[in-house]
Amino acid sequence: MTSFLCRHEYDDLLVYMDFHRDLQQKAIPLPDEVAGCRMEVVEQADSVTVSERHDAPRPRIVLDVRGGYGYIVLRFCRSWGAAKARTRPGERVS
Repeated sequence: MTSFLCRHEYDDLLVYMDFHRDLQQKAIPLPDEVAGCRMEVVEQADSVTVSERHDAPRPRIVLDVRGGYGYIVLRFCRSWGAAKARTRPGERVS
């Protein structure tokens, strides 16, 4: 992995990853705080495929990168629950 960056955005955690080589079934550890949180793929290169996600014993995803390059941006909801679920712009939570 060439780059791994985490950034808080309101109640969410954004995780940016950048790769400059092929990977097969590579387990990538994630911050402990994302265990049990909903994961959303915000953006990714066509060359990246997430095949699995695990929360125990430690949060991680398993992915493949083809063609020698790829990137992915993930969003994890830190405040879990119906009232805190991520909404679309203009959508109301009751």
